[in-house]
Amino acid sequence: MQTLSGPHTAQYPVQLPYGKGADFMVSFLVTPNWSRDFATGFIKDLSDRHLKTLVAQVHTSVGQTIEVHPDKTILDELKKYRAFQPHIP
Repeated sequence: MQTLSGPHTAQYPVQLPYGKGADFMVSFLVTPNWSRDFATGFIKDLSDRHLKTLVAQVHTSVGQTIEVHPDKTILDELKKYRAFQPHIP
């Protein structure tokens, strides 16, 4: 599980009153090789077709599942990693 901490993110767990929201930011800067670790540990296919379908799922304590698409900067980092790996499409 990725920890959520930092000045721009809500700390968890957080109790949200009805109609309120929280923003959580996951830092990929915890390791200098996050793109390699993520690309080799979580993603099997780094092709543009598959990266377009990449989502993170958040499961709430009230039984809802929310899907979040990665930011363009994350996709760009994964594509940079892919560019240096001749065996990865």
